Amino acid sequence: MTLLIICIIILSFLTWVLISPIRLYINTDTNKYFIELKGIFRVSLVPDKKEIFFLRFWFFFINFNFFPFRTKKKKEKLVKHKKQRKKKRKKTGIKKIRLIIKYTWNVLKSFKLRRFNLNIDTDDVILNAFLIPVFTFVNRKNIWLNINYNGELSLILLVENRVINILLVMIRTFLKFKK
Repeated sequence: MTLLIICIIILSFLTWVLISPIRLYINTDTNKYFIELKGIFRVSLVPDKKEIFFLRFWFFFINFNFFPFRTKKKKEKLVKHKKQRKKKRKKTGIKKIRLIIKYTWNVLKSFKLRRFNLNIDTDDVILNAFLIPVFTFVNRKNIWLNINYNGELSLILLVENRVINILLVMIRTFLKFKK
């Protein structure tokens, strides 16, 4: 009975990971930048005054920060120089490169744009005037482009995908490429 309960818990967790959306959120107004898998992990880029930024990780109720610009003090080691052999580079075939490009392109196509707001001022009145009809034509339900004359610049971007979609796209691409 306990084995059945453990199996159900593991299967429900795997189902949650496969079905829950992965979100990429960028908001320049509030300085929020993160990637998250709701309830499992979150990686945030946090602006900092001492350093340029640091990364805040959240994984199953555990928080920790990573400062990429801090240097660690290294102990000097005695290094003996050995004769270095020239490493032969493996030639990557054109088929491998094409497969990688197809994987990347198909995975990028599987992402859904949920929100894209752009508020821009180019500091050129004539260019702003030319961009107003273009932006009006491009605006949709989830895409909002705006020209202002106040010198403001802001971007809000929300992109989503699911792990199951990424896996299915990769499997389909692999099967189509092998034919």
